[in-house]
Amino acid sequence: MTESARSTAGLIVECLENEGVTHVFGIPGEETIRLVDAISRSSVRYVLARHEQGASFMAEVYGRLTGRAGVCSATLGPGAINLLLGTADATTNSTPLIALSAQVGMNRSFKESHQGVDLVSMFAPAVKWSALVATPGAVPEMIRKAFKLAQTALRLGLAFVILTWVDNAYGLISWKMDLEIGRDVDTRFGNPDFVAYAESFGATGYRITAPGELLPAPRTALAAETVSVIACPVDYSANLELIESLGDLDESLS
Repeated sequence: MTESARSTAGLIVECLENEGVTHVFGIPGEETIRLVDAISRSSVRYVLARHEQGASFMAEVYGRLTGRAGVCSATLGPGAINLLLGTADATTNSTPLIALSAQVGMNRSFKESHQGVDLVSMFAPAVKWSALVATPGAVPEMIRKAFKLAQTALRLGLAFVILTWVDNAYGLISWKMDLEIGRDVDTRFGNPDFVAYAESFGATGYRITAPGELLPAPRTALAAETVSVIACPVDYSANLELIESLGDLDESLS
């Protein structure tokens, strides 16, 4: 391996340490020996598995128990493919997981090279994000993006409030069409139940059903130490009444 490859391995491990990674589950291969060596010289513990599939499930369980992304690694080709089952299972279970694998050199692309498999395309349908490190300089940004996508605010124990306007239509356009042509067409659509959707992920949902709930709901949500979603209906039909009232006010002031 070249000095560039060696420093890239060290850079990957440094990025993992910055993300708070304490364990990497995997099996070393010829193409990952520099990565395993760099891990052995860091604060991260490399947990040797008997099979890559087992490593992926170990990482998944780690993520499920700790709430932080579990990390698994494998060599290229069949070794990386063996990570797919546990990785896909983590996605379907909303468990944070990062899978790292080796790949043949760019100079061997499209040459039916030994163990050369399009891993990015293979993993793409089963994960949130699948990408190839084409240059060492991209490592920090790619590792950060991977962890950002894997670890949601709820898993990290962050507290913030999401206010969702629910209008079930392009309300402003509907209002303008009613105002100018007397009817609205092709502006209405359906929405998911945002409260039920939030609760299905363990967040807290608030449904506004009356004007008097507009202030209490955000106050309660802001005081809670979790992720909260407030679904507030919006009715643009009141715009016409508002404009008429403003018109009357303008006439009275002139």
